[in-house]
Amino acid sequence: MKAKKVAKRVCGIAAVILAGLLLLIGSYLYSARYRISDIDAVTSPDGEYKIVFQAVGEPDWPFGPSHARIVLKHNGDTVAKRRYDVANDGGVLHPDNWSVRWEENCVKVILSGEEQSDELYTYFFDGTVRQESLAAREPETREPVSGEGYFAEQTAESPEIPAPNATDSSEETPVLSGQDPGELLDDSVLGIRIRTTGEEEAGIEAEFQEIGKLCRAEYLQAEKIPSEYLGQEKIGREDIDAMEAALSSAGFCVENSDAVYPNYLENAETLNRFWDDVSKGQDASATVWSIASSGSVYCRAFRFAGGKGFCIHATGEWDDAGLLRPAYLEKREILYWEMTSSGFLYQDKYLNRQWTATDLLRLAPVDHDLYAWTEKYIAPIGYLNCNLFLLDWDGRDFRNVCLNDLLPKMFRMEYGDDLSARDYPSYGEPFSCSMIPADLFESVIYKHFDIPLDEFRERACYDAENDAYPWQNPDCGSIPYYPELIPEVTKVTENADGTVTLLVNVLCPDKHTDHLFEHEVTMKTETDGSFQYLANRIVWHGENELPSPQSQMEVQPNG
Repeated sequence: MKAKKVAKRVCGIAAVILAGLLLLIGSYLYSARYRISDIDAVTSPDGEYKIVFQAVGEPDWPFGPSHARIVLKHNGDTVAKRRYDVANDGGVLHPDNWSVRWEENCVKVILSGEEQSDELYTYFFDGTVRQESLAAREPETREPVSGEGYFAEQTAESPEIPAPNATDSSEETPVLSGQDPGELLDDSVLGIRIRTTGEEEAGIEAEFQEIGKLCRAEYLQAEKIPSEYLGQEKIGREDIDAMEAALSSAGFCVENSDAVYPNYLENAETLNRFWDDVSKGQDASATVWSIASSGSVYCRAFRFAGGKGFCIHATGEWDDAGLLRPAYLEKREILYWEMTSSGFLYQDKYLNRQWTATDLLRLAPVDHDLYAWTEKYIAPIGYLNCNLFLLDWDGRDFRNVCLNDLLPKMFRMEYGDDLSARDYPSYGEPFSCSMIPADLFESVIYKHFDIPLDEFRERACYDAENDAYPWQNPDCGSIPYYPELIPEVTKVTENADGTVTLLVNVLCPDKHTDHLFEHEVTMKTETDGSFQYLANRIVWHGENELPSPQSQMEVQPNG
């Protein structure tokens, strides 16, 4: 009996030790492979966006890569997230392994490692991510501006500056001539930064004080909701609307923001008067105000004096006494501006494939009914990395339409998430690709086209042996660069056969046009929400070269 008790006790102790060991091993494996740890985070100047740098597990032993994840968030919602391997000589990642630069419609991140070239990742606010190696870039032999790090060290060519209403943007003009060298703060990769004068700074501070008095009550009464931005707070949509209304009712030119529709300017006549004076060569000024989700206030102060145009960007934060004070201020030379039928185009950054250089301030709200067509059927497909809307085609002749390139677009339309190539087997022959199960591929794409299944399979390179379709994950080097394109459905025609035809106007701010080209999309929509694309036709285009319809994969000829 005594021997049995001892044996049971020994077995119990062994079981506890074994359980402890298994727990330790499991904990180690989790920490080594899966645990997500925040390394650093940076919030955009307007408080709307946050980019987070995270470590995934531990570096591969002994000198393998470190695993990172970068997540872009907007008001707490994830816009895009990507995982990367960083060759860092087996070392853990630190905040100095990345640099961040905020732009109007994106955030640019550079990842650095001990054993790799710097890599530039551009996270656009629409969820698109682009990658570029900086290995071939040569730095300038100048000291960077404090806080700009690597971004300030890169070389950029300054574009020629067109005058207001100029028809040939390649002609130089005295209207926006270069600044006095003594005024320049920096000629960086972004644009020409100019020193602000004491008078300008005092003027901006006075404007913020006036604005603060108008919307202070609305801000103080707003419920402060804990934000995901490292201990910051945010206010609700209704409170933002109330602050905007307070400024608008007082006659200020303020952006009317919305969670669904594009922003537009209230009291836009302020900007119209400004442009009239600029066109006459008269000194002029106009300030556009915006409210961030944090309740902070952002302004763009456009100025034209002595034949020179510039914009002062400033962010105002609320202090403990409830007063609005400038917390960030930057002055940049205007490289181009123009008033169009869609709004005010202005450029104060150099044109570069890594960011949008020209911004559009809409002077009026979009038509909500037409915008619904754009958002549901056109914008999710777009013109980047797929050619559905860049070619003439119909059900009889698909020509060079690449169905495979539509997979990530339509996957996101179907599931609201990004397709990851890592989730599927990859092959190197006959070309590098991931193989997507046929049931998934067809359920996402085939239902949106009115063509026989056998023809669909032939056109999309169906692999009968593996019951799968090839798909190539797009990267920065595989698709020719083209600036951001903005589609807008301007007319909906109901046809006698029950189909509809959408007339789409395409804007391209960086091409300095709100009318790059027009195309017609014929569709069939059903009351249950299902739809099919039946045809596309380019009906007009201007002098600018259109985006390349080049596909990721070699398209298959009609059978």
